[in-house]
Amino acid sequence: MVDVFDHSVFNCKFLEQGVVIKSPHLETVERLERRYLLQTALEAQGLQCEACRWYKKENTPGMFYARLGSKEEADELLAAKEILIGGETAQVFAISQKASQKRQPKQWPKKRPKAKAKAEPSPNSLPNDERPTKTCFLCGEVGHEVASCPYWRQGVQIVGATASEEKDLEECLRNLNVEPVSLRCSEVGKPQFAVRLGSARQVRDLAKKSINGQLRLLGRVLRAYPFRGDESISGAEPVAPAAPPSRAAKRDRAAEAKGPLTVQASYPGTPQYTNRNTGTTLRAP
Repeated sequence: MVDVFDHSVFNCKFLEQGVVIKSPHLETVERLERRYLLQTALEAQGLQCEACRWYKKENTPGMFYARLGSKEEADELLAAKEILIGGETAQVFAISQKASQKRQPKQWPKKRPKAKAKAEPSPNSLPNDERPTKTCFLCGEVGHEVASCPYWRQGVQIVGATASEEKDLEECLRNLNVEPVSLRCSEVGKPQFAVRLGSARQVRDLAKKSINGQLRLLGRVLRAYPFRGDESISGAEPVAPAAPPSRAAKRDRAAEAKGPLTVQASYPGTPQYTNRNTGTTLRAP
């Protein structure tokens, strides 16, 4: 009954001034003409129509929600029960609040959560001091995991080989110029090995060869993934130094040390070379 869409008609503050008007004739009339006929019929009865809205659901007859000037005018129209609109008789009804009460869902009282009984310890359970601690998958020592292992920089995870192929895998690694210090096979999930190599450089080399498909065992391509761990832990073995620079890199650094040269022509046919760092000018013979 108002141009506000934050509440329903049953919760409107003008509910006492509202009525419902139904007429089959109004459904056959266009929207603008329908509103004009309603306002003209109310003015003919000496009633003021402050707002009206047509409401219709699918497969149900339409109706007008009309807000009159006061509660007394609404009571007067409700007492008449009918009104003549466009030469046709329309029925007038009150807006019942019972409909809104029926549509509201029932609010059941909230159930209080039941207090859970404290679980008694199992007779077969062990105290914390006697429980077995975790074993490192890489080195086999007890008390830490791979991320905290001092050998994680030299560790690599190889996926695709089974426990029965341990010797073949060791020989395959030696053929790729890496030195396996230890091999440990996982007994859970997919077959995989935790291999500790001689240095971190060997780990990087093996990972690159795995990406290129060079890590093969009995015709199968294996995958090698370097382990990741805590950087603050110092490795038991020194990390391999970086690879020495190539000859091309040495030549580039030597050229930079000498300084870049620019070529300028003093006169046709005779170029001259100027070092931008030192300002020295050389002329070609």
